[in-house]
Amino acid sequence: AGYYGLRRCGFIRDTSSGHDKEPERVDKNMVEVFDGILTEDVQNLFTDPKLNRTLRRRFGGRDGRKVSEAFKEVFTRHPDAEDSPKFSIDPSILQQHEAFMRAALAVAQRGAKQGLSKEREPFGCVIVKDGEVLAE
Repeated sequence: AGYYGLRRCGFIRDTSSGHDKEPERVDKNMVEVFDGILTEDVQNLFTDPKLNRTLRRRFGGRDGRKVSEAFKEVFTRHPDAEDSPKFSIDPSILQQHEAFMRAALAVAQRGAKQGLSKEREPFGCVIVKDGEVLAE
């Protein structure tokens, strides 16, 4: 698993706590991305034909297997491609983010089973701020 962030600059430090402008630009942390967490669990979710009915319908037959092989070629990482910028992750923080990812996986499973997303495909996310899940 890796970790990287998306940042930007602005004159307002935090718009959720007011609109006071700073005299100089300040760095603002927009999003932290934790990459590669529970990869195997995610892959199992999306490749389970009992849960992902779109997968079964689109790729279940002979022609579907051909399309599936073509998809694998399209999404294969080029051997010369650079890795995403990654920083080391404290094990306790990684454990916390694994819990968030498990929550997102549970949302995706629930949504697919209940038909809450288009074509019953797995889709789920959790919105987390300061270590607290705000929405799913």
